[in-house]
Amino acid sequence: MDYDFNVCKLCGRPSGRVTYFLADCSIYVCAECRFHYTDHLDSAETAGRPVDSSILTEEVVEYIENGLHANVDRFDAHVSELNSVLQLEGARVLDVGCGGGKFLSLLASAGANSRGIELSDFRVAYARSRLGVSVDNYPVEHDFWQLHHREEFDAVTLWDVIEHVNFPVETIGAISRLLRPGGFLLMDTPCRESLFHQLGVAEYRATWGRRHVLLSSLYSGADFAHKQILSHGDIRSVIEAAGLTIRSIRNVAELSFPLESYLRRAVSSDAIVKVLTPLVRLVRPVVRVRNKMIVNACKLR
Repeated sequence: MDYDFNVCKLCGRPSGRVTYFLADCSIYVCAECRFHYTDHLDSAETAGRPVDSSILTEEVVEYIENGLHANVDRFDAHVSELNSVLQLEGARVLDVGCGGGKFLSLLASAGANSRGIELSDFRVAYARSRLGVSVDNYPVEHDFWQLHHREEFDAVTLWDVIEHVNFPVETIGAISRLLRPGGFLLMDTPCRESLFHQLGVAEYRATWGRRHVLLSSLYSGADFAHKQILSHGDIRSVIEAAGLTIRSIRNVAELSFPLESYLRRAVSSDAIVKVLTPLVRLVRPVVRVRNKMIVNACKLR
């Protein structure tokens, strides 16, 4: 997909400048609005293609069940978050970027009429065949949704998703059109104001770009990886551009994957990871780094 990355993906002005050079991508920073984004976009050519459940190898299933779905408390918290604004029984909910479908399965157990969007074939195959949930592999901007599901949903959720999409403004705009008046948008995403991101910038600058371990754990040029990390101001701009009203934004401490997986990104030695893991587990409750923000917005009309 061709795109002039000098044009900011948030404000649209030709003010993007390469500021950080990582191993597999560069990070642009807009001189006007300070939005941070990489020079990689995913292709949408695979949208809607048939998915064969035979791709579910033992390794894939283990990754989903012991990695993607490992943090049970996180999924329960997301259900509670949605239940705080909406009666789940009978609610029409769309989960964008539903992964392996764990959240959808919890919603179904609570009586919601839930369906998901996922572009990763093996995640779609797992969600459909192992959990029996309804998942489509058309992106939310596709005519499949925009022509046939306008103002259909009581709530749309994006858990750890907006940082992965090509164009956040367009994605949230497309979601807004699927919400009924009075419907809710709930999402979480890494926060650029967090200590973790600030340490990544400090590491890069202190070493003149020779070390970028922390930034490389936040941004990547790989398919479906993080293309941008948003600030509170960025989120407000994206939400308001879609005609939605923000009800709240709050920072939280949350891990999407097991702690060990994050430590392995920082150090290459399994032996060191084994030593660090129990120590970090002891420290985390005391030093709670609020690395993410949870956004609650609604469509007034």
